[in-house]
Amino acid sequence: MYRGLLTRAQIREQARVRGRALREAAALSTRMPVWKVDRARQLAAVPTQGEARLWAALRHLSPPWLRSVPAFGYIFDFYCPSRRLVVEVDGPSHRGREASDLERDAALRRCGLRTFRIDDADVRRDLAESLARILGE
Repeated sequence: MYRGLLTRAQIREQARVRGRALREAAALSTRMPVWKVDRARQLAAVPTQGEARLWAALRHLSPPWLRSVPAFGYIFDFYCPSRRLVVEVDGPSHRGREASDLERDAALRRCGLRTFRIDDADVRRDLAESLARILGE
């Protein structure tokens, strides 16, 4: 939603909800090795084209979404704490790593998180469809 159309009360409420989401994510990242937190920052600084487009769409939605979240020993591309949903945009770096991705998904499931994987090319080709699939999850 365009910020210029929001009332002050709506902006304060969004900030309150986003702050709670950030605190929840910080709680998840306890005991995370410093190098993983640094790696999450590096990944956030240089997103793929699909990640950048998807983040532009997700960042203003409610409930709030977070990007490049280090938690449970992993780095999530996108995370919605209230839905306990992890979204992974799989690009070329994931090819050949399907077995480790399945292990990771199973580990996250044991922690009570759901994982939704979407191909980077699908996001670039049809953002609206990709977003609809994620929000329908």
